[in-house]
Amino acid sequence: MLGLVNAALPFTLIAWGQTHIHSGVAAITVATVPIFVVLLAGLAPVGGLAATVDIIASTAGSLCYAASALYIQIRLGGA
Repeated sequence: MLGLVNAALPFTLIAWGQTHIHSGVAAITVATVPIFVVLLAGLAPVGGLAATVDIIASTAGSLCYAASALYIQIRLGGA
């Protein structure tokens, strides 16, 4: 199971994905691993419900940074 989930599937999916996207985009998507670790750990973190809410809040904060970066690019890209 570990070989499948930790090697066979990721390498296959990433290699297939890179046939359709630029390698820089693929690198960014692979860099999301820590986000998924936090989200999966958030299902049963030490600290219970309060910790889950804190994880969601921190992740939402990061989403705000991402949204603002895109907004700046769209609205102020020519400035």
